[in-house]
Amino acid sequence: MTTFSQTSNNIRKSTEEKLKLFESIRGKDVGDTPFWDAVVITALDEKQRDAYEIQLQSKLDRGELPLGVKYYAFYDPPGPKIGNGGSVLVTIGDLLNIYDEKELMKTKVILLPAGGYSQRLPNASVLGKAFTALPIGKSTCKIVRSFYFHCT
Repeated sequence: MTTFSQTSNNIRKSTEEKLKLFESIRGKDVGDTPFWDAVVITALDEKQRDAYEIQLQSKLDRGELPLGVKYYAFYDPPGPKIGNGGSVLVTIGDLLNIYDEKELMKTKVILLPAGGYSQRLPNASVLGKAFTALPIGKSTCKIVRSFYFHCT
């Protein structure tokens, strides 16, 4: 039986390996590296989707995301909010507007339900929780201005 600290250590090591792999493909074509064919972020509304698309393009331009991957941001339809489950169904419909059914079945897609105003995470409310700076590794993050972070 593994102890809590062994489990914690295994999780830490696994996370470090994944981050190292991700770092090796940032700004580069994924080529044969196992990765997603499409990354989909869901937004609460059209304005939030537009902000996510700006963030995605900015990160691609700076070489912060792997290349050779399709990045999409889709938003929930106007009206009453349908929650993550409904958002997933809407997103599948959005993907079927891009891919035919057979092609979509062969496509490795990761879906990041990120719609909402992050009211419980005020530091994530400006850019959305999908783009929140995380203190990983030896980086230090400090608040430069309210809601803006500088990480080194």
